[in-house]
Amino acid sequence: MKEKTKRWIEIISVRLFNIDHRDVIHDIFWEVSAGRSLVPAKAVAAELYVNNHVKTDWSIYLYRSVLDAPPSKTCLGLNIAEAFGSLGLVNHSVWTMDLIKKETYHEEKKRN
Repeated sequence: MKEKTKRWIEIISVRLFNIDHRDVIHDIFWEVSAGRSLVPAKAVAAELYVNNHVKTDWSIYLYRSVLDAPPSKTCLGLNIAEAFGSLGLVNHSVWTMDLIKKETYHEEKKRN
């Protein structure tokens, strides 16, 4: 698989203290996705998720490619996490796509 397809995701999640703060989450997300945040970002895409069963759990996913930058917490992600901090409990993490497993799985499937 080509290196340029390897991606990583920065996930900033919050469990809101108060469900009424979801409007603030929407405001933060729209500023990020419209490029109006205080910190410029090279995110490939930004997506907003809410937990299906726990309506106070929200996450912003920032999708990046390895060619953009090495996988690590970004200034933008750190700013989002800081903004979320006053609204609830925050988890901020970075995940990298596992291409080795993906390639192995497809190779095994071709043989069978």
